[in-house]
Amino acid sequence: MARIAATNILIAILPNPAAVPLRFEYLLTRSHTRNRATEWILENAIDDEVIILSPSITLFRDRDAMERELRIATLRAPERYLLERYDELAPTMRTARFTNLHFWNDPADLSALMAYLETYRPKYFVLELGDAPQFTGMERSLIAGSTLLAEFRQGKTADMHDMTGNFFVPSSVVFQLERLGPTVQIYRL
Repeated sequence: MARIAATNILIAILPNPAAVPLRFEYLLTRSHTRNRATEWILENAIDDEVIILSPSITLFRDRDAMERELRIATLRAPERYLLERYDELAPTMRTARFTNLHFWNDPADLSALMAYLETYRPKYFVLELGDAPQFTGMERSLIAGSTLLAEFRQGKTADMHDMTGNFFVPSSVVFQLERLGPTVQIYRL
């Protein structure tokens, strides 16, 4: 009887170490939450002004939006390269009209935000949420009165888990996830 119980325990425990890397590899093949948000923008807001707050959502701006952005923020290296070779490279990629508050020179400057809102009249706000989001005054002012249109999450669980390089997250969490990445919300302003 004890031998049968021990065998059942081994059968239940042994597959887990092999299944975790297979499940993680599966998650790596799924569309990341940031990629899903980018696809949503390109499908639904390509002709509209968008405000993004994320260090990692990858979109390219049109020339006008990049030149405008240089006055209030910094461009990422790929965008600087694109701006220098815009006529040659622009036909090969889809571009959008947006600003990314993460790269603004003073992201806490509400007066700059209000001036931007009045001048460019953006329709959407894209917000990337970290493990424990703490909203700034700028984020609160954008969310207030806005409508949540889309939300891209790791899965059905309420908690967000950073699986890359986070050794404090139990490996069994991979079985609760449908994809990797932070929660990304898209609001209609």
